[in-house]
Amino acid sequence: MLFLGIDLGASSLKLILIDATGSPVAHIVAPVDTLNPTLGTFATAEQEPSAWLITLETLLDNLFSNSPVKPEDIEALSITAGTHIAVLCDDDMHPIRNAIMWSDQRAASIMSKLTASKDMIVAESLHAPNPTWTLAHLAWLTENNPEVMHKTQMILPAKDWLRY
Repeated sequence: MLFLGIDLGASSLKLILIDATGSPVAHIVAPVDTLNPTLGTFATAEQEPSAWLITLETLLDNLFSNSPVKPEDIEALSITAGTHIAVLCDDDMHPIRNAIMWSDQRAASIMSKLTASKDMIVAESLHAPNPTWTLAHLAWLTENNPEVMHKTQMILPAKDWLRY
């Protein structure tokens, strides 16, 4: 019995196979590129979701071609990724734009607007507004790139988009 773990981190995509005792059987890692578009003085970080998928497919091919393990040997799969990384998709689940990473600070420019609604945000989410959270990133996009938000039909966390 084998289990496959997939982790999309800020700088790499990692796969690990473990057995029923929790012992590692195989692992493989590949870097993922982070883009840093210039937006004033704010630190930015974006990644291209389609590049994640290409990297994942390559890692899976390498994992299965370089070990005796076959896909049908895997009993369960777990996919994880950094939190607050939203993939904005069209009707066909294709990404509309690069994913804004959790470390991106561009939404600091609109925090006064979110802070003005702090009580409502805390009541709904149990968290105070933060410029690195998905809500702030989506608010920034709504204000600065409304055409993207109009095209968006589905918003998925990175791990769920990979699973899709």
